[in-house]
Amino acid sequence: MPRANYSRLAHLAGSLAARTPLRALLTHHAVERHIVTVARSTVVGESWRFATRELVGTRSTHVYRIRESGLRVAVEHGTADAHALDQAFYQHAHEPPPAVRATLERLGRPLRALDAGAHIGCFGLWLHGRMPIDRIVAIEPDPRNAAHHRRQIDINGLANKWEVVEAAAVTTETTVSFTVGRATNGRVIDGDRAGASRVRGCDLFAMLDGIDLLKLDIEGGEWAILADPRARELQPPVVMLEYHAHDAPSPDPAADAVRALQQAGYETHETLQTEQGFGVIWASKRGCESA
Repeated sequence: MPRANYSRLAHLAGSLAARTPLRALLTHHAVERHIVTVARSTVVGESWRFATRELVGTRSTHVYRIRESGLRVAVEHGTADAHALDQAFYQHAHEPPPAVRATLERLGRPLRALDAGAHIGCFGLWLHGRMPIDRIVAIEPDPRNAAHHRRQIDINGLANKWEVVEAAAVTTETTVSFTVGRATNGRVIDGDRAGASRVRGCDLFAMLDGIDLLKLDIEGGEWAILADPRARELQPPVVMLEYHAHDAPSPDPAADAVRALQQAGYETHETLQTEQGFGVIWASKRGCESA
């Protein structure tokens, strides 16, 4: 998942601080942490409870109501869960550009989505709150993340249209080494290393039949998928690709990702670079934009 300067409120505080004697105070790490926490707490109905628990930092799991959709979300404080919630509902990092949203709306049916690199399910919650959904299949190899993802499904009563496949998205059915316990940053690696576990690897291409929206955020694993000959025949009308510098074919991963999507027959609409070597690209299949 791309790293970001994700708090607009913290950015505003920094701008104000640059012009006032309070600069040292407002940009102090502890103060900035409070600003960020209060800002992200506004996405849930129980804001002060959320902020207090987050600032205490003790690991504990609580359920909150998401303001914009009314759906419920389970957050384990003292982990990266709050950052994932922030990305989806404060930063609106998953919001497609207008041309892509129009492509999805022109389909004229509830969407079928494949969420590869699904973490605890914040993308799925966001998607359910924004668009009609027929089915979401979430691929997540980290056992902790997958368990929390299933809880989001259960507390919202969405098991009839949302499932979790506990596996890593790769190009064949196999077993792979995966760095577990790294929140959103776990990845498939070669060989066995300290901190890695053997997990199931599932063939992403075998799961794409009938998919309208493919979200791919697998910490560098996207390059093996994009290099597979079958990538040239991708059919989902819309792809949301989070690209990473890790394992990129060249020093310019944004250009690599755009090139691969265009070779697969996609029109790329927007590239958001959140940090050098990390970013998001939305793309729609050529012909779908005006269908």
